[in-house]
Amino acid sequence: MALALESYRPAIHRYLHRNVDCADVAADLFQSICERLMARRDPIAIEDIKAYLFRAARNAIYNHRRDRYTRTTSESQAALYRGKLENRSPERIAAGCQHLLALQEALAELPLLTQEIFLLFRVDGLKQQAIADCFGVHLSTVQKRIASAARHCQRHLSDKDYEF
Repeated sequence: MALALESYRPAIHRYLHRNVDCADVAADLFQSICERLMARRDPIAIEDIKAYLFRAARNAIYNHRRDRYTRTTSESQAALYRGKLENRSPERIAAGCQHLLALQEALAELPLLTQEIFLLFRVDGLKQQAIADCFGVHLSTVQKRIASAARHCQRHLSDKDYEF
């Protein structure tokens, strides 16, 4: 097995390097492929070792890209969250609470069905068709209720110098 790994090493390494654009990462991926293959307790009979190694290399590339994307996304979300936390001040928190209270007042003035439809759509993120099916009404009814609730809240908040 080790002899086969060593004989295909240059080709696999070129393939990895071409797909990850870094020789060090390509070497690490090849080493992890070899380690996993050599660590198997039950030796498997591989008919075409070259095809097997290229398939393992392709899977390693996919895993590497997925991990890199996940790490980048998590880091950017953490940075965004840190930025939001830094912008919190007692004044901003109090203003936000007042804004929410004004929005609750505006919603309380609406008919109950309109309130529920609006909250299901804007807060819970349900699709308009799902809301229509849930209440047994037409889609256009849901759309009109959402639009009227949004206009009402916007008017109510603009009267109190808030933006919607």
